[in-house]
Amino acid sequence: MSDFIQFASSHGLIIDRLHYGEVVRCATEKHKRSKNGAFFFNGDWGWLQNWELHDSPVIWKSDKVVNQYDLQERIKKSTEKYHQDRIKSNQDAANKARWILGQCELNLSAYLARKGFPDINSNMWMKEQDRPVLVIPMMIENKLIGCQLIDHEGNKKFLKGQTTKDACFQIGNGKITFFVEGYASGLSLQKILQSMKISYRIFVTFSALNLLRFARRIDGFVIADNDASGTGEKAAIESGRRYWMPLVTGYDINDYHMNFGSFKAAQEIRKLIYSK
Repeated sequence: MSDFIQFASSHGLIIDRLHYGEVVRCATEKHKRSKNGAFFFNGDWGWLQNWELHDSPVIWKSDKVVNQYDLQERIKKSTEKYHQDRIKSNQDAANKARWILGQCELNLSAYLARKGFPDINSNMWMKEQDRPVLVIPMMIENKLIGCQLIDHEGNKKFLKGQTTKDACFQIGNGKITFFVEGYASGLSLQKILQSMKISYRIFVTFSALNLLRFARRIDGFVIADNDASGTGEKAAIESGRRYWMPLVTGYDINDYHMNFGSFKAAQEIRKLIYSK
């Protein structure tokens, strides 16, 4: 058991308790309050998936496994059922996202106010007996597949069962393309580019892995988060695109924008775009 937990930890998953023979959602090191991972443990073998890092499940097996053919068949059955369940969950999540957006009203967000945008009217959903929640639609090729919910304290959640792979929220439809992870980062970059009078298109990608997917297939500039783990810079480098990242560990472009202002941030972005 400890070997599987260590294996999961090496892939960024946090497992509080092992459940035998069932698929379990779990938190990740990067998003400890969300369940961006899943695992299946069956004693001598198992698999896991961190949606921030993996396109498909990663297999684990103990030294006790001898019959490789039998193992592959069991893994195949387990992952096939998992994928079938995911398809249904994805559709349910898309339907719920449509319902939530239908309940939203344009209003101010306490979270965005702390991020430097106190005057932006956004989609706000009033959950029963709770404070309003900021709702960011998530799209794949103009099709709504889910949403990100951000509460007043900045806790972020996706809808249960939704897909996040290849999902984005687009800001603007201009000539120069940029990729960021978070919504507040996208708003800061928008304000910076507006001050520069640049025609922009910003893809908010919600994770480093998604950012990497978009940047690999679309020409543009990467605005990376400076994570302590190095995940943001690694994605930027692997994309092969020119990128900018704040020098301060733990900063994203929103932190940089709030602490140094639009003028200094614009100088950095100008160097990114025009320097050879």
